[in-house]
Amino acid sequence: MLVDVRRLRAFISVADHRNFTRAAEQLGIAQQPLSQQIARLERDLGVRLFDRDTRNVSLTEAGVEVYRDALDLIARVEAAQRNAQRAARGEIGRIVVGAGNYGIDHVVPTILRAFHARYPGVEIELYEHHTADQLDALRSGEIDIAFAIGPEADPQFAIEPMHEEGFVLILPAHHPYTGSGPANIADFRDERFLATPRSLSPGLDELKERIFRDAGFVPVVAQYATQISTMLALVSAGVGILLTPAALRSLSRPDIVHIPVATPHRITLQMVTRHARHAPALANLLEVAREIRASEGWLPAARNGA
Repeated sequence: MLVDVRRLRAFISVADHRNFTRAAEQLGIAQQPLSQQIARLERDLGVRLFDRDTRNVSLTEAGVEVYRDALDLIARVEAAQRNAQRAARGEIGRIVVGAGNYGIDHVVPTILRAFHARYPGVEIELYEHHTADQLDALRSGEIDIAFAIGPEADPQFAIEPMHEEGFVLILPAHHPYTGSGPANIADFRDERFLATPRSLSPGLDELKERIFRDAGFVPVVAQYATQISTMLALVSAGVGILLTPAALRSLSRPDIVHIPVATPHRITLQMVTRHARHAPALANLLEVAREIRASEGWLPAARNGA
């Protein structure tokens, strides 16, 4: 049996006022339609809700119980209405964000901090992985948005630039290099380098290859690793040096140094979503990300509105 919420509201008003006339005035309806609603509710429930005489209206025992339940039900209905409206505005919900070291150590926290301040009711989960894994997770729906380096074009994806920066070399603190200003990568042709497997971030790997190609040599890879913390430890130990996006300067430690690299090549962090219609909360996150991109000047002026 379905009970009309309007009848419950009418019943609560009569119970509160103990008077049909005053209840009808509060509800903005005539007394006769109000009486009909109460009569219909009593038929639906199969009980008498009020004892009536010429002057007074009082709840029956059944009416007392229905009144308690009706208050709870109306509160739940109103909460459901509020939550539905908040969800439609993107004020509540859940977003799973994918990012790698570049994004997590520089760009993504700034975006998420601003987003959380504006939409504290939205739950955020952060998925940390390399570009290839992020895109696989995005395709499968495991995540809602990725902040990735050099994602390959895919008809499923909408891709836009978020942050652009150059490169640095990470050397052990005891390295004999004494140059000042941006380093010429050709001066390090005899060094052994650290690298990540190409399959994990092919766009970044291709960009590094261009830098080495411009310098006229193919680097000797001392060791492959998948985690930046592991690579920094290997740099510190003198196993190899690392060419990496300059944004990772934030990963500082006393046993390594960061040297800017003289190269025209720039690394771009891209914001990637599926082309499917975005949920309101995700649409709000995209709006905040674009605002932060513009205010922080993360892209050259010509691209900042891309």
